[in-house]
Amino acid sequence: MHAHPTHLALAVALSSSLARAEPPAAPPPALVFVEGAAPGKSPVVLGTADFGASTFTPVLEDLPTGTWGMAVHAASGTWALSGAPTGGEPLALAGQKPVAVPGAATLLVGKAGAAGFQQLAGDPTCRTAKCYEVAAGFTPDAGAVLTQQLRLGGTRLVSVGLDAAHRRATVFDRPGAAQPVLSADQRRVGYLTGGALFVEPLPLAKAKPQPLGRPTLLMDSPLALASEQLLFFRREPVEQRRGFIEAWKVGAKTAALGWALPADFPMLSEQMVFSPAASTVLLADAEHSELGGNLVAIAVPGLQARKLATGVRRVLDASPDGRWALVVRRKDPARADYADNPEQLVVIDLGTGTEGAVLATGVPGAKIPLGRFFTRR
Repeated sequence: MHAHPTHLALAVALSSSLARAEPPAAPPPALVFVEGAAPGKSPVVLGTADFGASTFTPVLEDLPTGTWGMAVHAASGTWALSGAPTGGEPLALAGQKPVAVPGAATLLVGKAGAAGFQQLAGDPTCRTAKCYEVAAGFTPDAGAVLTQQLRLGGTRLVSVGLDAAHRRATVFDRPGAAQPVLSADQRRVGYLTGGALFVEPLPLAKAKPQPLGRPTLLMDSPLALASEQLLFFRREPVEQRRGFIEAWKVGAKTAALGWALPADFPMLSEQMVFSPAASTVLLADAEHSELGGNLVAIAVPGLQARKLATGVRRVLDASPDGRWALVVRRKDPARADYADNPEQLVVIDLGTGTEGAVLATGVPGAKIPLGRFFTRR
């Protein structure tokens, strides 16, 4: 039997195509906020991490120490950085006139890959010591920055328009509310208050909301709102030695276990990150340890949990396509907190748990609290 000429041509073409196959695409770039510790000063830098080129390029340097927040709109590359210097003075950058009143935050808004940025004054009623305003996200169309205002009476979510008027609008405000988190489509908000969990549609109704549930020894820790489930952290009530990540589904009578933290008397103050594309919630489970902990991926809605990596100090973001996790790890994860052992960026493949990239920022004594992927080049 002889092979048909068409079949031979297809086989040759396929063989040639495989021979020319491109290597797997590099992870998308990220905007990263870095706090350093060098003799005589504390460098604070916003920069771009390009994992394909293995480079970290500063965007803003010599920023003052203070209360900072960052948000990135992945599709457009728009970024927002909020800053309120520790001393209470308005943020003053080289060549720029301060726009905020003393104690209030300043919003800096720019585009990845583009020079320059605009300054917006923060809420003058939200001032250091009594209120802190931090950038927390964007509206889906990137038309407004979302900020969190951490006040003594609860945390408020506010939108700040990026048009010429820069109008402010309250997105969420409930007395005593803590740890508010928006759903991926920003149509619902989850939060905790008075030992109870809540999930409400947006805009808020005037009627008093009913709690989703009242977990035993619910901790004031970050939440993750994943579709119909609100993930939270609690401790067992007797010795408080054991801690658990649990999920309460809207309409359910009880919560379900997602992950038991391995350390004694664990804490969870770093964010949990929900990836809608991967239907997965990501967290680092031993943040109080200088050696880091496990990168844990909890699938929703089934709550199947996997350990993907070790030595992870915090999770910063998940890529929009659900393939990558952006995490922080020390240069030598086996050593504790030393000035010559800075934090580095590590990108983990969520499917295999393998490292896609490791990148040092070059900032002495680097600590990396904030970072977000973006896809617009």
